[in-house]
Amino acid sequence: FFLMIRRPPRSTQSRSSAASDVYKRQRLTSANPSIPADKVMSLIMNGVSDIEWKLRRVAMSTLKELVTQGVPLPTSEVKTVIIKGLLDIDEEVKNTAIATRAQALNSGVIISGKEILEIVRKNLLDREWLVRRAALQGIVQAIRDGDEVPLAEATSIILKGLID
Repeated sequence: FFLMIRRPPRSTQSRSSAASDVYKRQRLTSANPSIPADKVMSLIMNGVSDIEWKLRRVAMSTLKELVTQGVPLPTSEVKTVIIKGLLDIDEEVKNTAIATRAQALNSGVIISGKEILEIVRKNLLDREWLVRRAALQGIVQAIRDGDEVPLAEATSIILKGLID
């Protein structure tokens, strides 16, 4: 499987130059020990944070496949990617994140409500209103799903988001 990473041209640091971005392909397989786990997670983290929904989908499905195969990956980064996926505005990314979370749970990776709140707080500072809206929807969904989210903190975050 492939993980595509979008990088801006060297002449600009702006993420707004999507039309001129260069796409790189990097082969990521569990059978390829030449790529260290931290490099794989770095590529996945970059992909899941990208503004292009296609790259976020590829990154999330790559993580799902690696978790399903039992490839040892840094737990904290796996949690971060799953939470970012759960809070994504793209339904396919969200659904893949839900499936990945279930697989990770089978491997003993438990995502707490507090960890979800940390990512929500960061997303509420994003310039894009869709990202902020998805963060609020994510915290509401976490409460509905029965995640042990500190309700006082969640309520405060939701109220701040509603004022936005």
